[in-house]
Amino acid sequence: MKTATRHWVQITIGALALAVAAAVIYSERGQLSGTAAALSTANFGLIVVGFGLEVISDLSYALMTYYLLPTRLGRLTRRWFFGASLAAIAMNDSIPLGAGFSVAYLYRKLRGRGCSAVEATAALLAGNLLAIVALLVLLGFVLVAHTQATAVLSNVDIAILFGLLLLAVAAIVRMDRLLVLAIHVGARFRHIFRLKGQPNESSILTAKQLRYSPRAIAQSSLGALGNWLFDLATLMLSLVAVHAHVGLVGVTAAYVLGALAANLPITPGGLGVVEGSITVALVAFGGAPSSMLAAVLLYRVVSYWLWIPIGWGSYFLLGGLREK
Repeated sequence: MKTATRHWVQITIGALALAVAAAVIYSERGQLSGTAAALSTANFGLIVVGFGLEVISDLSYALMTYYLLPTRLGRLTRRWFFGASLAAIAMNDSIPLGAGFSVAYLYRKLRGRGCSAVEATAALLAGNLLAIVALLVLLGFVLVAHTQATAVLSNVDIAILFGLLLLAVAAIVRMDRLLVLAIHVGARFRHIFRLKGQPNESSILTAKQLRYSPRAIAQSSLGALGNWLFDLATLMLSLVAVHAHVGLVGVTAAYVLGALAANLPITPGGLGVVEGSITVALVAFGGAPSSMLAAVLLYRVVSYWLWIPIGWGSYFLLGGLREK
């Protein structure tokens, strides 16, 4: 397709998308006016408190991985890694395939600070696994506390979720074996496809010696759980700020659904998908559509939009991809 033709096709598709969006907005003008009214009477003092909770949530997210990093490296300070984590969050939330770019960014920064390839890989992998475990714990709370939610899932579904939880925990506890296996599998693929480069003995030795202490796992687990819980508290405060009321189980279920939607590779940071899924879930648990949408919009401003410029500012302050 010629460049000019492609350009006009893109313009046409964009115009059609805008027309559809305008039609949808017009059809829901009554609900949107209700949302605007809810926002106009919102308690913005609570939103400021919610921003403070998001600071703690993001700090917990950083500590989730920080406590799994080698302690011998004095250059790996909490303040530095918090800044690097904010930059990674901004990447994840603002660019296509941001999750992959954010992990690659943190890996490169850690390598620049003296971490070995095995240590950096293990910490990032174990941290993400702990985040999954913590989210599954929240999902478990919903399933136990809400009988209708449990009825939706079959015994096989629950068994699969429980199995995933056990696998994630086992992978964290025996990260040494997982990494050694990954190194050998990678070497096997290189041999099959005749690719250059083979794992050196030092990498295998580092992987075999990599064991996380119970204290490190406990601290990281608290960070992972704190990341979700403080973010969930921000959503609850947003509901209170617009004078909306939904039960704890309903809010938690909607939040877990939104967290899962955020990780779908559709839009950066789940933009649009998260707002829609959380709003629909809150309405399903008895919330009024206009006030639920207002609360979710406030929540996303505090937990998503504000952190993009903050994170990119941290990225440039830390020297971008370069590490001194």
